[in-house]
Amino acid sequence: MTPILNPRAGRLLPVLALVVLLAPPAARAEGGVFAFQQENATLAGGGPVDRNYVNGLSIRWVSPAGAVPGGLDRLARRLFGPGRTRWGLGLSQQMYTPYDTQLAPPDPGDRPYAGYLAATISLSQATRAHQDTLSLAVGVVGPAAGAASVMSGFHHLIGQGIDRGWGYQLRNEPTVELTAQRIWRLGLSRWADLLPELGGAAGNVRDDLSAGVVFRVGSGLGADFGPTRLPPGPDGGAAFQARRFAWYGFIGIDGQAVARDIFLDGNDWPGGPHVTRDRFVGEVEAGVVLFWRGWRLGYTEVVRSRTYHGQRGAPFNFGIVSAAVRF
Repeated sequence: MTPILNPRAGRLLPVLALVVLLAPPAARAEGGVFAFQQENATLAGGGPVDRNYVNGLSIRWVSPAGAVPGGLDRLARRLFGPGRTRWGLGLSQQMYTPYDTQLAPPDPGDRPYAGYLAATISLSQATRAHQDTLSLAVGVVGPAAGAASVMSGFHHLIGQGIDRGWGYQLRNEPTVELTAQRIWRLGLSRWADLLPELGGAAGNVRDDLSAGVVFRVGSGLGADFGPTRLPPGPDGGAAFQARRFAWYGFIGIDGQAVARDIFLDGNDWPGGPHVTRDRFVGEVEAGVVLFWRGWRLGYTEVVRSRTYHGQRGAPFNFGIVSAAVRF
């Protein structure tokens, strides 16, 4: 269990804060968003366990609608057409470990240790009927991502044994990943809707195509485009419309056709740890989202199918808590 941000990542927090503070006062009044998100198996009630997808943490800032630099605004309109345009910045860290973290060296048939740190710039366009998002993430996989030191430090703090195989993690490698997604909003009634989704990613982190649908019931359906997720998986985005009080519950399914996953296939150059990746991965998610006085709070539980040959503990579930505030 590792719910603490990498110290290297922490040094970039002032950059995001500066962006928020320098936004024009009029733009801030229109509703920019600052969002935080934690993904961890412990949140799903599994106890303090490190295996498979151990931890994900992200912070995001999204601009007010229409407060987009001219070049990005023109790009959005050429790509997506008319709508409410936003841009955003984000910082995220993800950690992966094998099933048995007390082996050193690790089991060569199990997934490798891996840490990932990335900064993201995103561009989104929303209408009443759909939302398009294009994101570019630049980062690093390997010791430079700081996962080993963060996890070991937190385990020492809570008196939990250390994971012994971080010395065998994926090697340092710079990463670039471009992701695109469209989510449609199909109203069923005043209190229910469907959110079909199509997406894809390309780069040296993950190459995939995805499709899914989320069914929602509640009073806040027009406030956003569904729950937030770190990739892979459908992401409704950080932006939302303020409500004095509203809510919705949801359940969804999605599938991913995976041609490349650095966390399973290993580094781009041969000889490092790797396993045989499954070509198709499925997920089921369910949860609840609350809106209150400019805040959005959410919880999602995800059950993910086997992702590689010989995986123990599959299917695997983890929880997601998120908080976002308009300013």
